This record gives sequence, structure tokens and C-alpha cells, in this order.
Amino acid sequence: KLILLDKDFPDFGDGYSAVYQDFKNDIIGALESAKPYLKKYEKLVYVNPEIVPYPPEIMSGFKSFCELNDFDYSIIGDMDTTIPVVRGDAYLVIEEADLATLIKICKSQNLKIGKDVGIISYNDTPLKEILLEGITVISTDHEKMGKAAANIILNKQTIKFKNPFTL
Repeated sequence: KLILLDKDFPDFGDGYSAVYQDFKNDIIGALESAKPYLKKYEKLVYVNPEIVPYPPEIMSGFKSFCELNDFDYSIIGDMDTTIPVVRGDAYLVIEEADLATLIKICKSQNLKIGKDVGIISYNDTPLKEILLEGITVISTDHEKMGKAAANIILNKQTIKFKNPFTL
């Protein structure tokens, strides 16, 4: 038996299970719930990691959200200390290394995170709960994903389960 975790591939046909994320709609939904907070920023910036090939649906969902809600936006590659961070922008960051670089740049420019610059990080970790007194995170529920996969195995099921994704 086959269980796909994290992403579904409908072209596989039937006969397999999946505990998956809907990357495009998940990011749209999470950003929708953050919209009241995002409105105070002039522009949203998606940091598209070049080192790891993340699902293109994440960027597609980001663009769709921005266009549907009239947010000015841009997409940049990996964060680099030569990139100026702009006061009034909010950054959506997937990679931990990019998050660290973004925080360093903000500190070097004396920008207050949460006031001058917004940060939304992808994938919750215990460190993000305490970093800068808490970083806003959008994430799938990894624990629920594991439990769902275990239940599929224990109950010998063939089902597809969309895992929750929240702000």
C-alpha cells in the first residue's frame, strides 16, 4: 500500500492514500486570515527559496491572494545581506536561513519587526514561538499529519485527507 504525505498526485489514480496539503488554497486562506494585519503594510514580498524547490503552488497562491486583494507585491530569491529591507513591507519567508538573514538585516537597519517590517514565516517550530517574542507563522499541522497517516495504516484505509493549514 502507498500513503503519500504532504502532497497528493491525483494522476496516480485510485488505490492509494494521501495526507496532503493544498498548497495554493492553503496559502490563500492563511493570508486571508492575516489580511487585517497585512493591510498596514505597503507591499508584500515573497522570498522564494532557490536552494530548495518548494511547490510552485505556494507562489501561485501568494500571487493570487495579492491580486485578488489589491496588494502590491514582489517576489525575490534567497535573502542576502546586500538586499535592503524596506520599511513598510511585509515578508513571507519559507526557509529558516532566509528568516535569519531577514532578521539580521532588519537589526542592522534599525527596523522594528512587527512595526516597521512584517514577517510571516512558513512552518511552525518551537524556536519561532520564542524568537523575537513570537514570529507569525503559517503552517500545516505536522502532528495531525502524522496521526492521520498512522490511523490510515492501523485501520487499513484507502482515503485522502486534506491536512489543516492555519495562521
